[in-house]
Amino acid sequence: MQLSEKTQTRVARIVDIVYYLLILVGFYLFMQYAFWLAFPFLFAFFVAALLQRPMNYAQRRLKLKKSFTSVALVLLFYVVIILVVALIGARIWSAARSFADYLSGQVKNLPELIPELELRINRLLQWLPDGLRCA
Repeated sequence: MQLSEKTQTRVARIVDIVYYLLILVGFYLFMQYAFWLAFPFLFAFFVAALLQRPMNYAQRRLKLKKSFTSVALVLLFYVVIILVVALIGARIWSAARSFADYLSGQVKNLPELIPELELRINRLLQWLPDGLRCA
């Protein structure tokens, strides 16, 4: 049985949609169940690929063994990453602490802030229609 060109196009489109849906479902299942099992290996592969050129350059330039150069470069990489994360963490901690100090200061001034807040709300309510202001 020969299908018309229009029918063949539709069948091809349906096959493509099913194919993409299968890929999408496979990706979802991988992310849901297998990602955290595979993540250390994927991360190690990424780091190794990232450090491959600098390691070859350092090995040629310093004329050291490849194993020593690779270990030193990986350690240097992780030390830099740990320092960056520690600095970012210190900044976040400092900002959170100053925010907590600001909030505690605002809570102490709460009786003084209530009339000011009431004025601001009344100014905001002036823009609303009359029926909404009464509610």
